[in-house]
Amino acid sequence: MDTKKILDKKNNIYGFLMIILIILFLPGCSSKSTKIDNNYFIAVKYKDHSNANAEVINAVNNKKDEIKIGRYLSDNTIEYIPEIDTILFVDQNGKLFAKKPQSEAVEIKNNINYFRVLGIYKNFLLLANCALDTAVADIYLINMENWEAEKLISNAVLDLKYSKDFSVIVYDDWQDIKIYKKGQEAKKITNSLYDGGRFDLSPNGKILVYCDGKGTYVYNVENDEKEKISSKKYEQVTFINEDTLLFVMENELYEMKVGKEPEKIISNINDYKYSSKGIYFTDEDKNLYFLKDKQKNKIASEVKEYFVNEDGSMILFINDEDILYRVENLGDKQKISSDLEKYSFNGERFVGLNKDNELYVIEKGKDAVKIDTDVNNFELPTNTNNVAYIKDNSEMYLLKNIKSKPQKVIDNLKDYNFIKYGELILYEKQLELNDVEGIWRFNVETQNIDPKFASAFIKINGDTLELYAFDKILFKASVLLDAHNSEEGKIVFISKQVYDFSDLPYKYYYAALDLIDYFSNGIEIKFDGKSIEDDNYNAYERVEEIYFDKNNN
Repeated sequence: MDTKKILDKKNNIYGFLMIILIILFLPGCSSKSTKIDNNYFIAVKYKDHSNANAEVINAVNNKKDEIKIGRYLSDNTIEYIPEIDTILFVDQNGKLFAKKPQSEAVEIKNNINYFRVLGIYKNFLLLANCALDTAVADIYLINMENWEAEKLISNAVLDLKYSKDFSVIVYDDWQDIKIYKKGQEAKKITNSLYDGGRFDLSPNGKILVYCDGKGTYVYNVENDEKEKISSKKYEQVTFINEDTLLFVMENELYEMKVGKEPEKIISNINDYKYSSKGIYFTDEDKNLYFLKDKQKNKIASEVKEYFVNEDGSMILFINDEDILYRVENLGDKQKISSDLEKYSFNGERFVGLNKDNELYVIEKGKDAVKIDTDVNNFELPTNTNNVAYIKDNSEMYLLKNIKSKPQKVIDNLKDYNFIKYGELILYEKQLELNDVEGIWRFNVETQNIDPKFASAFIKINGDTLELYAFDKILFKASVLLDAHNSEEGKIVFISKQVYDFSDLPYKYYYAALDLIDYFSNGIEIKFDGKSIEDDNYNAYERVEEIYFDKNNN
């Protein structure tokens, strides 16, 4: 055997492997995504608010977890957390549960109203327990190994900042900036937040930047020391590394190393985005620039919004005419689509929907791809590159790879009240006239109402509404429902025929006129599946036809 040939062959293999390793470890060549492959949707259905059920649907194998809760479910009472492959939900008794798909639920804590997942680090989850209509919450740290919950903070305004490991949390306590450090009582930093104040915390929790009515400060969290750096108020801070930050003050961009004076980089700045390649910014005249080593290069004019990925290699912008462009080599502009109506960028993928209902996806280093037509809506959560979208025919799809065909997940969205994908509401059923079809009377048992209302009935059938009172029909109208969401809307009168009721006794005649006047401008309603409430807090209950006939004959 030729030993030289064997050695040459081995050397060629080793050389080839070394080339592969060098390529893999070249800067910028490794672009492994940190996004999660989220395959789960939460689909909620209910006939009334006391009887809601949820289906957690796996888009890949179509397996479903049915969660019977027996209460009204909103987007803040159930959520699938892809990072930990777990469903969190609150039942009708205010108990918070965790449930792995196809497994039994584990109770975490009681007395939970509505929750928001703030962050996840290793085996810990940061969660806010809040009222739905307020931005104030109690903050809990949950150990996901045993699902024990530790209360860290009470009554924090939800515009809070926290370190990556949750060891430091900065929050607004009714205009006071307070800082929580693991194992310590919360400490007040300033009480002047009401005067245009704001605050930002570095990812490692070591540096706090805040401003109040007196100026801008840098606070060393470890040493509990603060330094006033300006009497001006800062805006839009970026922590470049552990001790260097960028921020804007009065339309001027500054760079600052902690412990040193801020250095002005450039003036006339409206907005900026930092990347490892350099800084992209717009000025007050809506021009887009690239800035590096204090040298700026103009990219485009009339820019309404722009998007830059982390390494600065993917640049997109939308101009004043809602046209989407992609920028190549800091100068060449490629038109992608016109008339954008909705768009989203998660740092790696850009998704856009135009007025022609065409859905586009753009990724780094790849051509824009038209995914589908007749698209009604889409969502791109921040923690995944998967795109969920719905079509005009009420079908729902999940797109994962732009080279693969989207997966159909649901045939008919109208079977559900709302559908969540990630932290976002993809679909919410709109209130329709057929939801409130039937005969309705004022709920006299629960209200002290005017006698004229006690005898009144509203009959809704298709797009027709009839008003009855005092054993007579007062008017008949063609109506439509202008829906605000799945529960609220306004019944709008298109045309109305008023009947003769002049033979009514005097007091009933004028009561009938008052009733007609009450409904003349339409009815704002809220429907919970059982009863209707109008904007004057009058409640209506549905009655049977036989009850109606008995009272109107």
